[in-house]
Amino acid sequence: FLPMLIPLVVLTPLGTIMAGLCQAHGRFGAIATSMVAGSVTSTITTIALWDTLGLSALALAYGANATAVLVVLAGSLGIRGLLPRPSLRLDRARTAEFVRHLAPLTAGSAVLQLNLIADRAVASLVGIGGVSALRYGDQLVQAPLNAVSAGWGTVIYPALVATTRGAERATGEAVVRSLRVVAGAFIPITALIAALAPLVVSVAYERGAFDRLAAERTAGVLAALAPLIPLLMANSVLVSAHNARRRGALIGAAAVTSAILNVTLNLALAPFLGVAGVALSTSVTSAILVCGLSWRLAIAEPGFEARPVVSVLARAVIASTVAMTPIAIIAWSGVLLGSPLVIAVAWLVGLTIWGGIVYLAMSSVLGVHEPLQVIAVVARAIRGRRAGSRR
Repeated sequence: FLPMLIPLVVLTPLGTIMAGLCQAHGRFGAIATSMVAGSVTSTITTIALWDTLGLSALALAYGANATAVLVVLAGSLGIRGLLPRPSLRLDRARTAEFVRHLAPLTAGSAVLQLNLIADRAVASLVGIGGVSALRYGDQLVQAPLNAVSAGWGTVIYPALVATTRGAERATGEAVVRSLRVVAGAFIPITALIAALAPLVVSVAYERGAFDRLAAERTAGVLAALAPLIPLLMANSVLVSAHNARRRGALIGAAAVTSAILNVTLNLALAPFLGVAGVALSTSVTSAILVCGLSWRLAIAEPGFEARPVVSVLARAVIASTVAMTPIAIIAWSGVLLGSPLVIAVAWLVGLTIWGGIVYLAMSSVLGVHEPLQVIAVVARAIRGRRAGSRR
C-alpha cells in the first residue's frame, strides 16, 4: 500500500497551506466544505473500488480525500484572487524567521507522538483487552471533541493574531473571554459524559463479543478521559495565543514536558487503576500543561488575569456537580444496563436533556452566563443563515 500513499507526502502539506490561507482570509466556509468533500470523496472511492481492489481501495481513498480537500480550498482562493503565485525565490530573512519559529513546534509535535505509543504500551501491560478499552473509550471522547474543536481551533487562531495588532491588553483579554466560555460551556459536558459513561458505552458497544466486563473497563476509561474536552479546548486557546506571539520555543518545551509527565503518570497510576489509570494520566497531564501555559501567559500578557477564569470554572464545577450527581448515581448503579437498545437510548437522551436543563438553571443562579450566551450566538447565526437562504 505504500506506493499508493506516497502522494499524501505532497497533497497533505499543500492542503494544510491552503487551509492556512483560508484561515488568514476568513474563508471558514471553504474549510468546512473541504472537510465534507474529502470525507464524501473517500467514502465513494472506497465503495466504488472495493469489489475490484479490496483493501487497496481504502489506500486510494486516502489520496482521493487529500485531493478533494486541496481542490476545494485552492479553488475557493483562486476564484477570489487570493491564491498566491508560486515562486522559486525566497526572502532569506523571512524564511530564517519562519524556520526558527517552526523548528521547536515541529520537534514538540514529534515528541508528543510518543504519548500515544506510551499509552498503548503501558495499557498492554495491565491485562488482556487494555489497549482495546483505551481505544474504544478514546473514540467516544473524540466524537464530541472533534465535532467542536476543529472549527474552534480554526477560528480562534486568526482571531488572536488580529488582537496582537491592537491595544496592549487586547490579546490577554481575548484569551480570558475564550477560557471563560470553555469553562462555562464545556465543563458540564465533561461531567455529563463521566456521569453517563456506563450507559454510553453500553449503547455504543455492548453487543456480540463486547461483553459486560469489556463495557465496565471501557466506561472507566471514558470517565477518566472526559476532562480532555474542556482541557484540549483551553489548550487550543493558550497555544494559539503563544503562537500568535511567536513563542515557538515555549510551545515546543511544553510538548516535551507533557510527554515526560505522561509517561511518568502512566507508570505511577496504571498499577493501581489499570487501564483507567493510563487514561487518567492523559487528563492530568493536559491539566498541568494548561496551568503551565496559563502561568506563562499571565507573565507575558498584561491583559490576562486568571481570577475571572477560575471564578467561572469553580461555579461551573459546582453547577455541574449538582446537575450530574443524580444522573451518575442512576447510570453507575447498573439498573439501566441490559435494557433493550431503544429503551437505553431513550434514557440516555432523557438524562442528557435533564442534566442540561438543571445545569442551565444552576449556572444562571450562580452567575455563570457563558452557556446562555453561547446558545444565543448559535441561535442568531442559525436565524441569520435561514434569512439569507430565503432571500
